[in-house]
Amino acid sequence: MTSILLVGASDASGQNKFPHFHSTTQRTKKGGGDFYRTQDVRLGRRFASFLVRAVREGRIQYRDAYRLTDLKGETFNHYAELVLQRMKNERQ
Repeated sequence: MTSILLVGASDASGQNKFPHFHSTTQRTKKGGGDFYRTQDVRLGRRFASFLVRAVREGRIQYRDAYRLTDLKGETFNHYAELVLQRMKNERQ
């Protein structure tokens, strides 16, 4: 959001010379992004799929997956479930 400070923007009566200016710069918050979709972009879907499969098959330890993804605990587990669900849906 851009902020502009107007100094001395009132007339002798103390009235704001630019009453509409402040209201036109107000923006409504439209919400944030989807954290887990962002991980798909950040990690890459192919890499994430490989990593989740490898962890589930015991070829890679969770500790290493946490380091590679910078996700830990329940956050990683939830992301892994989403990746597995997506893989299942793509096969159908």
